[in-house]
Amino acid sequence: MNVSSANLRGALGSASLMYLALPVALFLLGWLRPLLGLASVALLAAAVWAAVRDAQRGPAPPDRALSPVWLAASALPVALVFAVAVVGVALDATGDWSKNF
Repeated sequence: MNVSSANLRGALGSASLMYLALPVALFLLGWLRPLLGLASVALLAAAVWAAVRDAQRGPAPPDRALSPVWLAASALPVALVFAVAVVGVALDATGDWSKNF
């Protein structure tokens, strides 16, 4: 049986993705309400399936550059979370936060 390094790399990457997704799926099923947990696990399974399918195809060609629009669109949710989660401005961590700092 002849196994090429590309096939082995794809199989190892696929197994790694599934291994990393398993605890996330267990967390979602155990922490969220059942219907929301099942929907979240279904989305996670779809994302892992798409990533495994892409990993089996091999590396993407290097000419696919990230456009500034996609970069801004992906940075916007992160910036919103940081803006909302500023301790002492929008959310207080504990009642004695202002007393200690």
